[in-house]
Amino acid sequence: MSYSVRYKNDKMKHLSLLFGLLLTLQLQTINAQCITDVATSYADNENASMYFHLQGGGLAIDPAESRAYFGISARILMSEYFSLNYSINFGKGYGHLPVFGGGFLSGAFASSLDSDEGACLALLLILLPEGFSLHLPISERVKLSPYINFMGSEYYNNIGLESSATSSPRGAYNLGTYLDINWNDNGLIISPFAEYGGLYNFPVKNLRAGIAIGFFIQ
Repeated sequence: MSYSVRYKNDKMKHLSLLFGLLLTLQLQTINAQCITDVATSYADNENASMYFHLQGGGLAIDPAESRAYFGISARILMSEYFSLNYSINFGKGYGHLPVFGGGFLSGAFASSLDSDEGACLALLLILLPEGFSLHLPISERVKLSPYINFMGSEYYNNIGLESSATSSPRGAYNLGTYLDINWNDNGLIISPFAEYGGLYNFPVKNLRAGIAIGFFIQ
C-alpha cells in the first residue's frame, strides 16, 4: 500500500472519530435535564479538581516498530488519592480513545433514542472512564501516580501484521505511572510517565514513555 493511501486512511479515521465525538455534543439534541444536573453538581462541588495535560512520547510496538504520538489526558479526582482517567492520543497510524470508542457508541445511541434518553445515555458513555489512578505523595510537590486503564480502545496501521486485524479500534489496556511534579504555585504540573499496554485477544504489546505538561485545576 502506498504512503498516500495510508495517509488518506489515517486522515479519514481521525475525521470519523472526531465526527463521532462531535455528534454526541450537539446542543440541539443533548438538552436533557440530566446533563444540566451533572454539570451543576460538578461545578458546585468545592472539592472538584483535575489534572489536565498535553502529552507526547514514543511508542514501541511489538512486533518491532516505534512511533511518536501526541494527545491530551485528564484525571478527575474523586478524592485526594484517587482519580478517574481519560485520554485521547494520535500518531502516524495510531490512535487511542477511552471506553472502546465511546464517541461512536454514544452518537449512535443518542440518534436512535428520543432526545432525553439518548442524551443521558450519550452522557453516561462519554463520562465512563477508561481506568483509574492512585496519587501517592512523595514530598510536598511530588506525587507518584500509578494507574491502570482497562477500558480503552486503540488501532494500529502497518505494523507488520495483517492490516485489517488492527486497523479498526480494538479494546486495549495500559498500566503505568506518572511522576507528578508541582512545578510552581500557579498549578503547573510536569509529569514524566512510562507504561506497558496491549490489545485484548490480539498479540500486540507496547511500551511507551513521554512527558505530560499541564495544570492542576481546582
